[in-house]
Amino acid sequence: MTQSGPPVPLAEGGIARFEALADELPRLLDRLRRAPVWSSERDGPLPAVPGVYLLSEEHPIYVGQTRNLRRRLRQHGGMSSRENQAPLAFNIARRKAADQPSFNIHLTRRALEADPAFAQLFREARERVARMQVRYVEIDDPELRTVFEIYAAVAFETAEHNSFETH
Repeated sequence: MTQSGPPVPLAEGGIARFEALADELPRLLDRLRRAPVWSSERDGPLPAVPGVYLLSEEHPIYVGQTRNLRRRLRQHGGMSSRENQAPLAFNIARRKAADQPSFNIHLTRRALEADPAFAQLFREARERVARMQVRYVEIDDPELRTVFEIYAAVAFETAEHNSFETH
């Protein structure tokens, strides 16, 4: 049986802070939507700045946030990246493996990654992610980045690859 007590008071400043963050979301979404597709040939290396990024093919695939865009995007498509560094590629590979009866996709991530046949699917998925279009907006504030990542993922309908379930 649970005990009931008085409700926990809300912090006035906390509510005001969240409302201020929420007010920024539509403007940031428009900036991300209109951001040019990054090109290493034209733009050089991605900046090592905090921000929210959008990975796309014909349509938006994934929204993420990071303290360092250059490092994070290199991890997503890096051939030496592990399953915890390239979760988008890993999930793409796992979905492809699910279509093949020879795979037990319910194994742990480490066990799947150790399977040579799955490792090939994972390698192909990292190559696919490395070819995706990248758009980003620089955002220094970690709370704003976090709230905006979820807002943008919902707005771009990337739920197939953006899961906010805990592990």
